[in-house]
Amino acid sequence: MMPSESSSDASVTEVERLPRGRHKLTREQVESSQRDRIMRAMAEAVGDLGYVKTTVAEVLKRAGVSRETFYTQFDDKHDCFIAAFDRAAEEMTSSIKVAFDETMEAGGSEEDRISKMLSSFLELLASEPGFARTYYVEVYAAGQEAIEHRVQIQASVVDMMLGMLRAVKEENRFTLQATMAAIGAIVTQVVSLGQTENLPYLQPQLLQFVVTMLRGLDD
Repeated sequence: MMPSESSSDASVTEVERLPRGRHKLTREQVESSQRDRIMRAMAEAVGDLGYVKTTVAEVLKRAGVSRETFYTQFDDKHDCFIAAFDRAAEEMTSSIKVAFDETMEAGGSEEDRISKMLSSFLELLASEPGFARTYYVEVYAAGQEAIEHRVQIQASVVDMMLGMLRAVKEENRFTLQATMAAIGAIVTQVVSLGQTENLPYLQPQLLQFVVTMLRGLDD
């Protein structure tokens, strides 16, 4: 039987549902809430089952929405996965920006900013294992288009970090890119082993690595 928004309560876990009956939400707010639930359900399903084994039906069950609602929001499974991937990227970059702004306002040193950004980044991934696996592992199972999309996102993150870290000049872009790629490789290894909750414990070692790389730029 096709899942519906009113018949799948028992299968919905950790996904916020809209209030039943009359509510004052606009159509745009309702659609935004549904889209968010679907993307989170996709990330959770992919985290548990992998991209290949995740089906639209599984996402519907976890999100508690109808097939019609899904296809109103997304073209297909791949389209939904890319949207979930983008949401993961948005949450990661947002956490980094907030941490940077907080340490800037507090008058912290560049090392303080790097430390705070790393902590925020790793803690977010630990709290969102589905999104972590979507971004770092399962994107490679989603095809060449998804991989190329990830490369573009990574390039934009390098641009963002280049603007934040005063110690890194444009001519040192490659060094920053390589540093971030190394961090990504370590994170990918931990996430792929299903140990995402352990990521925050890597912060001291990663901080030392980044600071060492940046100091090398001054030599």
